[in-house]
Amino acid sequence: MLTMPKKLLFSFFFLFLLSHHTRWASAQMARLGVVKSSDNAGIWESIVGRLTAIGLDYCLIDSDRWQTVNDLGNIQVLLLPNVSQIQGYQSESLANWLAQGGKVIATGPTGELSTPDVKKQLQGLLGASWQFPNSQAISLKLNDNTEFVNLSVDGLTTPVSGGVLLPKLGAKTVATWVSQGKPAAIVSTNQTTFLGWRWGANAVATPSFDLLWLQASLNRYGINAGTLNNQRPLQPTTIPTCNAGHQEPPTTPILPMSLN
Repeated sequence: MLTMPKKLLFSFFFLFLLSHHTRWASAQMARLGVVKSSDNAGIWESIVGRLTAIGLDYCLIDSDRWQTVNDLGNIQVLLLPNVSQIQGYQSESLANWLAQGGKVIATGPTGELSTPDVKKQLQGLLGASWQFPNSQAISLKLNDNTEFVNLSVDGLTTPVSGGVLLPKLGAKTVATWVSQGKPAAIVSTNQTTFLGWRWGANAVATPSFDLLWLQASLNRYGINAGTLNNQRPLQPTTIPTCNAGHQEPPTTPILPMSLN
């Protein structure tokens, strides 16, 4: 009977452990969790391309499997890219997660299609709510008392097809649209940042604009996403899931007693 050489068997065993534990550890340690839903599925490829371009350590949260606070995993920041439909139980889990110190970046019409009660709760949690889209692409004007002090000129002068946000009482209007009435374009609280455009949509804003503001938002929470460049984004690898609350580390295979 043919037997596997001892060195080859141990090499195979080591590679098995390394691959399985690396995938599990990536989901456990990712600093950014990104929610994927039917609302952003149409632009998901461009969302992933932007995240990959700056080498972010992130994991995936499937909206259909987001039931409780445990499903948000061990992440520092949650990105809600244009997630229009958020259920009541998801909003409750978000409230619990924020109470534990979590941070959120919401974009576009997040929560717009939720029930009135959930929309009201989300406005309290996220610091603002989406109202309606602007009639044309316009630029931003940064307020004087902003925390986003290191943005380039491109982050302000580029016209964007965004929408009007309604800040909650006590939230800070970081930037306004350069239009009549100076409506809110970006709103923040201590734990949240709300960007008033469909982040990741090529028809709305350029990748460089989106990434400038994502980096600035992450910097608020102590996450440095790296240096932007104009190179073509790397091909994304398999994205680990954040829903690690119900997962156990991969089981270690048992070696046979004899290797002869």
